[in-house]
Amino acid sequence: MKIVFINVCDYVNIASSSYPLGILSLATVIKESGEYEVEVIDFNRIYTEQGVDISDDLNENIMNDTNYILKYNPDFVSLYTMCNSHHIAILLAKQIKSQNPKVKVLFGGPHASLTAEATLKKFDFIDAIGIGEGENTILEILRAVNSSDFTDVRGIGYRQNGEILCIDNDNLISDMDQMPIIDFDLYKHNLDKGISLDVGRGCPFGCSFCSTKTFWKRKFRIKSAVRIFHEITTYIEKYDVYEFNFQHDLFLVNRNVVLELCDMIIQNNIKISWYCSSRIDTIDEEMINKMYLAGCKSIFFGIETGSERMQKLINKNLNLGSLDNLVTLLKKYNITPTFSFIYGFPDETEKDIDETLSILYYLYSYFYEDFKGRNITLNLSKLIFFPGTEITNRYIDELHYIGNYHTDARLSIGRWNSEILNKLIRDKQIFPQYFDLPTKLRNELRNLDIVFNCIFIHTIMYINETYRLVLDSMNNSNLKVYYAFTEVVSESEILNCHIYNYNNLKEYILDVMKLIKRFVNTYEFGENTEAIRNIFAFEENIFLFSTINNDYEEVVEYDYDVISMKKNRLINPIRNNIKVKFLKSDNSASVYKVK
Repeated sequence: MKIVFINVCDYVNIASSSYPLGILSLATVIKESGEYEVEVIDFNRIYTEQGVDISDDLNENIMNDTNYILKYNPDFVSLYTMCNSHHIAILLAKQIKSQNPKVKVLFGGPHASLTAEATLKKFDFIDAIGIGEGENTILEILRAVNSSDFTDVRGIGYRQNGEILCIDNDNLISDMDQMPIIDFDLYKHNLDKGISLDVGRGCPFGCSFCSTKTFWKRKFRIKSAVRIFHEITTYIEKYDVYEFNFQHDLFLVNRNVVLELCDMIIQNNIKISWYCSSRIDTIDEEMINKMYLAGCKSIFFGIETGSERMQKLINKNLNLGSLDNLVTLLKKYNITPTFSFIYGFPDETEKDIDETLSILYYLYSYFYEDFKGRNITLNLSKLIFFPGTEITNRYIDELHYIGNYHTDARLSIGRWNSEILNKLIRDKQIFPQYFDLPTKLRNELRNLDIVFNCIFIHTIMYINETYRLVLDSMNNSNLKVYYAFTEVVSESEILNCHIYNYNNLKEYILDVMKLIKRFVNTYEFGENTEAIRNIFAFEENIFLFSTINNDYEEVVEYDYDVISMKKNRLINPIRNNIKVKFLKSDNSASVYKVK
């Protein structure tokens, strides 16, 4: 008998950079057992690597994917679902059953696990759902589904005598070194982006907005340094890869494992690049130094909020005072950080959000000075009501359907805003992520994530002195800048300026600059209005000048000494007419004041 695992594509956010470690791990278990044939299909990779076109007709995409799956003649099809793909998995499951009723259709993954009972109740063409961690249950589940005998099977949702039964898997793997080494031979795609390593699972913390703690039951586990090192060297030898993404929400929590692994990499002269995730309060200089020497290039940090008050309310409980020392160390050892933030919590105030924006601005400005903005990634997301979180459970009765209006592009249902799809996702128990809490502040700030991630970031990067003066004119309130910007620029213009709408980065940035230019030249900033418009014109000219590839010469006149303003970061610039020459020739470029 044959099982085919499917990494479902949502047809909107086609990601080719990550690997479906969960289904690859299960597929490895099955392959090693010898009980079943096993195949893995990753539609994200198929659409990107093979250049397969996505149709404007959603039904056509579903039909094409179904036919692709069924050509493998599977006895079981297991669809891996996330919050952005659960609706597509349901449509695929229905079509698979329609074309071949004999195929047993299974669901697995975080979203399916957290909505198992509601999903099985509503969609009778799904035979069973694997709940939670599956390495020690997948073979039992396949045997049970095939025989319809679910006696003593754990980690499964199924139907019996008209009832929906969901049996949790409390027996999580305690010794992660007993996990199978994933067989990437099962993955028929290019590994040129390196390999993701499942170095551990579970988070012991209790953040109220997070579903990870529910899925992994707050049971923190990590592989030994010896085991992780063995996997690294195995994959280097077998696949000639030297780039690794260590998958674990809190890899750096176990200091001893991290230091031991780094020592092994250094002592054995293994030249690799690797990336990981951490809290800001689990890392110190000794660790960062060792990690740097062992090849660490980037660390992801989920800070979530810049408000000490909100840190406590959402149960994140980070000491934000440790951030200054952390960024100093990251810059010292040239490790690129990614900092992630969330806004729109139910109890959040404008002051809380402004404190978050202030930290975002501080971080970007700090790294920009030395690294021109390229050695840091910042992300601001609006709170999403994911299934299984404390916040979702607390406010579920107050959530209102918003459907395809979602600023988070990861959850967009794209151009298929059809009646069928809207009807499908209009189920609060299965798709709470498409519902919203209708508070006044969440509504007023519904586009803050787009404005920050897609517009303000480039403002700070390319016209940083303009932004500094604008911010100063608004009492250093980034939130006031947002409100002022949205007075001038319409919501439709903001939504159209989302980076996901562009294939060409240069065109995208030019369009962003047009919006900023209109804002600067329209809004009245008080006594420094003309100075702000002059410094913007200068910084815009520098940006446009940088995009010119041929020889170029131009002299531009300004009403203020914009060169001194940019160099000395003046707060109260004085009107002083100057001329500036922009010169590009013989592969060199210069900008200087004309005497």
